[in-house]
Amino acid sequence: MDNEFMKLTKFDSMLTSKEMQLVKAVIPYIDGDASAMLGMIIKFQELRNAAALRSTDAVSAMNTDNAQNKMENLFNDIREFLSEEEQETMDMMMSMMEMMNMNEADKQDFMGNYMDMFGMGDF
Repeated sequence: MDNEFMKLTKFDSMLTSKEMQLVKAVIPYIDGDASAMLGMIIKFQELRNAAALRSTDAVSAMNTDNAQNKMENLFNDIREFLSEEEQETMDMMMSMMEMMNMNEADKQDFMGNYMDMFGMGDF
């Protein structure tokens, strides 16, 4: 397992509480079987909380933006958990997706500006 600090996702924040996070922080300092048992109790409670979400609209309400912003928000949320190299790859993919979604006039303007920037003449 990766010991690097990991930020809670929106979904994780719906399953846990500040108190549960504090108990998790204490677990490594407890000797013996009690630490494992306490860890299982916390994870079981998170599982119960996840099961309770199934009967609510809480998960779908986490992102109520329109469809266009939903994809952008999705990528931004995922990006926070990636390495710098992975973030650069995702940025490049997002730029390509944006370009594919441009209308023809915008594409012509974009390509013309790109060609001018590199001294490649008119497009």
